[in-house]
Amino acid sequence: APILGIDLSSHNWRRGVPYRLLPRMQKAGIRFLIGRASVGIEADRSFGDNRTKAVKRGWVPGAYHYLTGKSPAAQAIVFTSRILGTGGADDLLIALDVEGDTDSYDDVVRFMEVVRDRIPRHDIGIYSNRSTWFRLGSHDAADLFDWEWQALYTVRGQQPPLSVPPKPPRGFGGLPTAIWQCGPFIFDGHRLDGNAAYVDLPELQAMANQRERKPLTERPMYRSGYAAGLTASSLALRSVPVPTFPGRPAFELGARAAIADAGQAVGELELS
Repeated sequence: APILGIDLSSHNWRRGVPYRLLPRMQKAGIRFLIGRASVGIEADRSFGDNRTKAVKRGWVPGAYHYLTGKSPAAQAIVFTSRILGTGGADDLLIALDVEGDTDSYDDVVRFMEVVRDRIPRHDIGIYSNRSTWFRLGSHDAADLFDWEWQALYTVRGQQPPLSVPPKPPRGFGGLPTAIWQCGPFIFDGHRLDGNAAYVDLPELQAMANQRERKPLTERPMYRSGYAAGLTASSLALRSVPVPTFPGRPAFELGARAAIADAGQAVGELELS
């Protein structure tokens, strides 16, 4: 079964999750907590408390950084300093949050170069979504990251007992979804980002530590498969039947335009 978890920042509580909620979360099945350690060049004041409370509960703790448009190297130094100053990188899930405030894949690369230098050999995940990754160029995510944390809210807000789908959505950038931020978990009226890890506990713990990373600077078969998939998709679109609505010619015109636009969009896709 998926392992349940939450991610938190100072937007939830400035001093971390309240102690009074921890037993309820434990009973509901929460077993990992990923806290925001920094955003841009600012430290998140809640991170240290959230990390300490997760460790005391026996949960797998984690740290993520929200990437902005400021200097990626400076952001990486703030992030890694926050990690190293609150107990180090051992037994800690580490991830980079790439969302709407990131416009450059080069910034992602530079950030990761500094993090890899300051925290070598540690697994690092990418938190993002399919649309953002496409906007940045649909790069091979395994060039930079070891695991994927996908943001895709599809599960409606729920109070305990908590339930998540048995399988996660397909990943992006060539990586499978290891952790899925699937929807709100509600505790005592607080709507928190709910997550599910689709690995077993030993693997989740391994993701939180150092492992010899196999370099994947090139993955020819993935790239060839991507190109083949684009070709097949483009050919398939040519044979899509045009939907009609009797007596409404504008409906058919709109359907034809949509199919044409879809074909053009597929043709513009390219794996960087």
